[in-house]
Amino acid sequence: MTSLPLEKRRRWYATELATTLFASVPTFLTAIGGIVKGARDGERGIIGLGAGVLVALIVGTTFRALSSRRKDTREAAKKSLRDLEGCLYVLHSAILAMRGLAYEDTAIAKLRLTIFRVLEHEDRVLQIVSFVGSGGGGEGTILSSRSGIVGRAIIRGMTAAMIRDGSFDDYVQTLVDGYAMHAHEARTLPDDRFAFLAVPLLRHGTNDVVGVVYMDSPDPAFLSDPVRPSHDVANSFVLKVATACAGLSSYTELRYPTETNAR
Repeated sequence: MTSLPLEKRRRWYATELATTLFASVPTFLTAIGGIVKGARDGERGIIGLGAGVLVALIVGTTFRALSSRRKDTREAAKKSLRDLEGCLYVLHSAILAMRGLAYEDTAIAKLRLTIFRVLEHEDRVLQIVSFVGSGGGGEGTILSSRSGIVGRAIIRGMTAAMIRDGSFDDYVQTLVDGYAMHAHEARTLPDDRFAFLAVPLLRHGTNDVVGVVYMDSPDPAFLSDPVRPSHDVANSFVLKVATACAGLSSYTELRYPTETNAR
């Protein structure tokens, strides 16, 4: 059981609001039937009684519906990933600060990051939130958990970093030969990314990988030494980023203590 959730909206008919409205239908029909019968038989007393019951039912149902709606809203908030996405915004700005960059448009475009969740027993990972930073989108993307830089982080249970050198064809070949990725899958990746980092999120006290924080940059030197940028990965900088990402593991265990969105 992972602490990372899968956001899954309930069908409208499975909400508390729908249940409340469905439960009131028989009484509504009974009251309306009484009014119709009274009108047909010319019995004003029955019409008045039915009308009174109908008004009381409308008022009571309205209050119950409002209460049910509030409960549905609270339940939806518990299962929402928006706050997890908010954590990525904080992490994004913190990493830019590590590079000595101000949080403005030019710097923001230098980095994008997201979270992949490991899908148990499926050998796949699912991107559960959109990219934060440059570009956005990507939510719902499914990849193999055994290939690519994300797969390497999962298999080894360690941070994986790579700086692309050469043409896009060279990059594709590197992913095929060194990262067990199928060529057709590698060619679907954006060709404007040059620095890549995948940080595994571990369940507390174990080596179980429940997710991966993935990030990339169009700047080949983004993962290098900020003081002396090069095409080599700076282990000290990557370690700082990985340490910052580790806080997400603790946060998700507090925020999502049980599997609330099982498939």
